[in-house]
Amino acid sequence: MCEVWAQDTFFEAVCIVANPKTGSSFKVPFFPVYYFDSIGTRKPLGIPSDRSIEIEGPLIFVGFGMTKADDGWDDYEDKRVEGKIAVMFNDVPRKDYERFPKEPYASSNYKVSNAARHGAKAVVLICDPFREPGSEPTPVTYGEEILGIFIPTSFFNLFLSELQRGFDLSTLRKQIEEKLGSKGPFPLDLSMKISYKGNEFKIEESEHFIYLFHPGSLSEKELETIVEKREEAYARISQKLGVEHRGKVRFFLFPSAREKTFYTGTVGGGWAEAQTIIEIYDSEIKLDPWHELTHILSRSINQNPASLLSEGLAVYMVAYMSGKERQIDEKALQFNNGGELIPIMDLFDLEIGSGKSKPVVSYPESGSFIKYLVEHYGMGKFKQLYSKVDKSQNIDEKNRKLCETYSKSINELEREWLNAINTIT
Repeated sequence: MCEVWAQDTFFEAVCIVANPKTGSSFKVPFFPVYYFDSIGTRKPLGIPSDRSIEIEGPLIFVGFGMTKADDGWDDYEDKRVEGKIAVMFNDVPRKDYERFPKEPYASSNYKVSNAARHGAKAVVLICDPFREPGSEPTPVTYGEEILGIFIPTSFFNLFLSELQRGFDLSTLRKQIEEKLGSKGPFPLDLSMKISYKGNEFKIEESEHFIYLFHPGSLSEKELETIVEKREEAYARISQKLGVEHRGKVRFFLFPSAREKTFYTGTVGGGWAEAQTIIEIYDSEIKLDPWHELTHILSRSINQNPASLLSEGLAVYMVAYMSGKERQIDEKALQFNNGGELIPIMDLFDLEIGSGKSKPVVSYPESGSFIKYLVEHYGMGKFKQLYSKVDKSQNIDEKNRKLCETYSKSINELEREWLNAINTIT
């Protein structure tokens, strides 16, 4: 929630609220509303990748931002709000999800799309401070032009007080919930300016990739080397897995961790989904070219594989391509000797990388286990398993499909793997 999100001033995101009558203003921390664009990249809603933008307009409060004709509820009272920035609560009145089901009425996708239909140029969703804003982006259904942000309730109340509005959000909410009827568009007599600067990306293409990076960044200066390494990695992974990717992979290179996190809502050095790889590339962080690309290329086998299989394969491929397979076995053995390994049955049901999965253990453990399956039973059989097991399946279904593939239970395969790594000398 910081206003500047790059070490080298490539990118800046600022939100300012002002009282036109007094001339006073207040800088407001905020989060983007994320959505999935047409090829599956999680991005801030309404932020172009080819130019800076600045959105400014009067704030208008629209309650919960809902229109429910069959219930006689319309927070817009069938009025247009062209040129205005719509402010709304990010849930439903009295949290009555029976009358106002979470889907659609509490979803950011619905609230933003409804505001767009009523002509708003931007949307401010007031969120609970204990909720992770933007954690569940959805396919956009209303075009990409409307800008959306989250502001925590406490911050919104703070600038209402500082800018001498004489009321707070709890007062407005109480007025709506006491009568259990919409308040209608309510001018806040405040203006907001939201600006994104330095978010322009240059675009270069190679045989299998489309690269997006900031002008003047280190990634631009070293692009030739990046392209060479990525194309080599593509060729080697494709050959090892026996797969090809349809279309080119879109590859964002960010100059700082803070900008990457703000722009995508993800943490860590790299991330891959759909047809896109997103990585940090600076003087300190230059990721290997294999891990995230393995995720992309293996999608041709299964687009939603179990985490043990997808992360294990990516870790194994990094070790294989760099000639360091022994290291992941040694790491797994170290954790086994310390009693820290996670039972494979449990790991099969976890999202590797989450706190519950103990990432420092689960990444090398999954890599070592998948290495065993591939090297002892072949890549063909592993690909059969990979194609059958989805994240959406429960652990019993996952285990059943593993048994069908290997004619052995997960516990039997785990014992074989542990015996194998215990022979390391």
